[in-house]
Amino acid sequence: MRRKVVLAVLLAGITLAGLIAWLTTSLRTPGSDAPPSRPEVVSATQAVAETNHESGSKEPQPASAAFSHSPPSNPPAASGSISEADAILVRLNSTDRETRKAALEDATQLEDRSIVPRLREIADRTEDPAEKAEILAAIEFINLPSVTEYLKSQQAQKASGQAGTPAGPTDR
Repeated sequence: MRRKVVLAVLLAGITLAGLIAWLTTSLRTPGSDAPPSRPEVVSATQAVAETNHESGSKEPQPASAAFSHSPPSNPPAASGSISEADAILVRLNSTDRETRKAALEDATQLEDRSIVPRLREIADRTEDPAEKAEILAAIEFINLPSVTEYLKSQQAQKASGQAGTPAGPTDR
């Protein structure tokens, strides 16, 4: 009886090992040795180079020349920077829907209110109603007040005696 159990376990183990070996070789694609491809990410320097090319400039301009010389009305979020916002906006103009969707997700994670006007322009140009709704929802999310803004407005309302009125979005 003991021999039969040992033999059955041994046979099951060999069968399982053979099945795993067969699956790994049969499911492997010919190009699976290559590293997985990543979606196209455009850096801010590429965006500046494209801007320079479109304007007819023969010499590459420094990255600072691509931005306006006036100070931004809304400084970027602490975790983000101007170059991140520009890279996201370039990706939002991509022809690939998945790239645009990922860029929109990145824009909501960045929470930089300075990109809202450009997002509105992109939403106005978008023909797909579902994608337009996603962009508008992202704009609403970005415009939500931060926790500190909300708490400050609540404290101000308590101080002025206006408890119960909701606080609207303010500049961060």
